[in-house]
Amino acid sequence: AGARAGGGHVYEVHASVLAIGALRVELHRNVRGLDEAVLQSISSSSAPTAFSASGRQSSAAAVAVAAAAARVAVAATLRDTFVAAAKHRRCFLPFTNCFEVFAARVLLVRDDDASWRAWLLRLDDAFSENLTGGETAASLDALAAHAVIAAAAAFSFHSAGSSSVGVAEKEGGEPAFELIYDSRSSEGPTCTTE
Repeated sequence: AGARAGGGHVYEVHASVLAIGALRVELHRNVRGLDEAVLQSISSSSAPTAFSASGRQSSAAAVAVAAAAARVAVAATLRDTFVAAAKHRRCFLPFTNCFEVFAARVLLVRDDDASWRAWLLRLDDAFSENLTGGETAASLDALAAHAVIAAAAAFSFHSAGSSSVGVAEKEGGEPAFELIYDSRSSEGPTCTTE
C-alpha cells in the first residue's frame, strides 16, 4: 500500500457493500485501509506541519477533507459498478425484498493534485469461506447483524429512504451502512463524511 505509480499514490482498500432489493446500494462506514491510505498520502506529499494547536487543527481538517474525497471516490465506483451490473440481468439480478453483502477490493489513487480516483479490483460474497481469512468471527457476525438490520429497515421504511436504525448504529450514533445509490432516485452518490 502506498506505492507511487504514474504520478499518484496507490492504495488497496476493502469495503463491505449491501445490495438491497431492486436496487438500493449501501456502503459500510468502515472502509478498511481508507484512513491509513489518507494519512500516508498526506504525510508523503505534504511539507512537515507545525506542531502548534492551529497546525494540528489544520492537519485534522486536511485529513477529514481528504478522507471524505477518498470515500466519495470509492462510493462512486461501487455505485457505478452495481448500476452497470443491474442493466445486464444475466450477470446480476437483484430481487425485491432480498439483500446480499459483498466484499469489495478497491484500488484507490491519490493524484498529485490531491484528487482521488478508485477502481474496483474484485467483488465477492462477503461471507465466502475463501475471503474470511483476515476477518474474525465477531467482525463477520457484526457485519451480518448490521446488514440484516439495514436491509430490514430499508424494507420497512421503503419510502423514508433511510436505513438508520438504533441497533445498526456504531459509536457516535451513525448508521453502520450509508446509502450510495437508490434506483428510485436519479441522484449520484449520497455518501457523507464521518
